[in-house]
Amino acid sequence: LTMRASQGYTAIQAVALATDWPKDLQDKAKTMATAMDTFAKAIDTDTPDIKKATELSNAAHKAWHDFTGAAWEYLYQEAGLKTAAGETHSH
Repeated sequence: LTMRASQGYTAIQAVALATDWPKDLQDKAKTMATAMDTFAKAIDTDTPDIKKATELSNAAHKAWHDFTGAAWEYLYQEAGLKTAAGETHSH
């Protein structure tokens, strides 16, 4: 069984793009989904350019953290929970 990278990112992209986020989060969700898609397409080849894939991986990683950090802050706020600055970021 072979799984392409794009298959692994599809679920994340679907949740991020289909959720009715506030405008700022919609932009971050689109940026993240685009970065993930670009990265997946770069490595879903028989001969990926490793240098380019590394750059795209770093961009997707940053976009992931930008989106998820903001999304968790929004969700905590909506739930009436307080968090310390940066507390939602995890690795």
